[in-house]
Amino acid sequence: LVQAGRKQEAVAVLIALPPFKAYKFLERLKLDEAAKALAERELQKATEEKKIAARARWLELLDDNARAAEAWMEASRPDRASVCNEKAGNLRLAAEQSEAAQDFDRAQDLYRRAGDAANMERVAALPRVSLEERKQRHPAMRDDEHEHEHDEEHPHPPAEASEPSAET
Repeated sequence: LVQAGRKQEAVAVLIALPPFKAYKFLERLKLDEAAKALAERELQKATEEKKIAARARWLELLDDNARAAEAWMEASRPDRASVCNEKAGNLRLAAEQSEAAQDFDRAQDLYRRAGDAANMERVAALPRVSLEERKQRHPAMRDDEHEHEHDEEHPHPPAEASEPSAET
């Protein structure tokens, strides 16, 4: 439909899909205005329904990383807040949040990038905690395992956004 110049029809068809899938298709088809409008509607809906994690995810998709980080903290997800704060350039806060989530390798790297040698060295000396153990200690992190089952309610950012930086 898009190639045939029938963009409005394409948007109408895609909007019938679960919101996150619709957003991704709209984005892929370069229908950016429609994608942004959908994201803003879903953000408003998540806010009204007090769905904190959904609100955080839509804020991430809209590149409002500072507000997304605040929402992730409200949802008891320092691991996700850290990623958003890193994107927003708040490296020290991102490091503190990674440390709170016991992701010490990531925290160490963020402290290094923030120029905080003392905290980088302090965190370097801490014993590492496996991802499975972190999920046991922080139950909210287990929610990520079920995100794909509920894409329409729980969109998530691209995979590269949730992985630690490869910088050394």
